Amino acid sequence: MALAISHSSHAPRLVHSMVGSRRHAKGRSFVWVDPPLPLFPFLFAFFFSFLFFSFLPFS
Repeated sequence: MALAISHSSHAPRLVHSMVGSRRHAKGRSFVWVDPPLPLFPFLFAFFFSFLFFSFLPFS
């Protein structure tokens, strides 16, 4: 995670290597690191939609 943030200029290649390693890796670190990554857009969408709908009646 810190690697992806600190090397944001290489993000497309990093994501491509993660997707490529998804088919082959079987280790525990692969299982621990990989699943949370696709969840971040859903978490941000849920968080911002919650803020939007919570502040909507007050506007």
